[in-house]
Amino acid sequence: MSAMTEAQAEEIFRKMRWPDTDGEPVCPRCGSQKHYPLTNQKKFKCAKAGCRHQFSITSDTPFAHRKLSYKEIISGIRFFAMEAKGRTAIALSHQMGVTPKTAWVFQHKVREAFQHSMRGYRLHGTVEADGQWFGGYIRPENVKINRVDRTLAVNKNGKQRVVVAARERGENGRTVVNVFRQEYEARAWAAERIGRDATIMTDGGPGWLGLFASHEVRQVNHKERYALPDGTNTNQAESFFSRLRRMELGQHHHVAGPYLILYAADGAWRENNRRKDHRTRTMEALRTTLAAPQSPTFSGYWQRRGPRRLAEGDDFFANFT
Repeated sequence: MSAMTEAQAEEIFRKMRWPDTDGEPVCPRCGSQKHYPLTNQKKFKCAKAGCRHQFSITSDTPFAHRKLSYKEIISGIRFFAMEAKGRTAIALSHQMGVTPKTAWVFQHKVREAFQHSMRGYRLHGTVEADGQWFGGYIRPENVKINRVDRTLAVNKNGKQRVVVAARERGENGRTVVNVFRQEYEARAWAAERIGRDATIMTDGGPGWLGLFASHEVRQVNHKERYALPDGTNTNQAESFFSRLRRMELGQHHHVAGPYLILYAADGAWRENNRRKDHRTRTMEALRTTLAAPQSPTFSGYWQRRGPRRLAEGDDFFANFT
């Protein structure tokens, strides 16, 4: 990236933002290709009568109102995307030469774009579905006699959430994720994201029984065995959760709360692109981010008058398709 000039980085942004026109600007408000440049402002102005909208290459994207250069953004995405288990905001801030707060928001904007890109996924073939709990850690009492069984529901603090993953089998199989309070709440989501022609494989949890009405479902009782002779198992979904857990323990240490879905989407994106080289992953991450709308949560996050902070259960992209 050091050999790349700012002009070359800008050209990459243009082609990523407007791939259908090979980098020629398209007005984000009316869709017109008629425009003229505002050289002093580094913007474009729509030439269509009745519109006259001013826009830049990053307008209405997660990088809107950016202060970083195009080259710095590409370099940041490269450092962010190249690690198998992700990268901390502090480490990224050192590599980008920005503050940890800037790096933290930068990462979450990209993660939010990853989450947005999964909205259109519909899985087919053989799909494994499973869930795993994150967050809600309870510190044990100092005195042994005061300690309780932290596995019992009565002793939990209510902050635990389950990440549910649906993963296609096959070399190019995709993984989609979501976060719920209980695993059974994922039935409607799974039925929507998994095609009716697919065969779903789950564990023996009763929460998945509702899928029998719409899909062919095969279950394996993990209390007895992890795989059936006919190939019924959830090993690929468990493999994803193994990587997500290592991502939590080895890098971020705390991925719970309202930001859990973003870390889960980050892990799913890395899972879907794990066989690609660093350059391809960097370009794919940039393309995915520029295809997402402006962040409703992290645009102006640290400013007093910035948009609302992230609330658990929010649908960030309710107004986008």
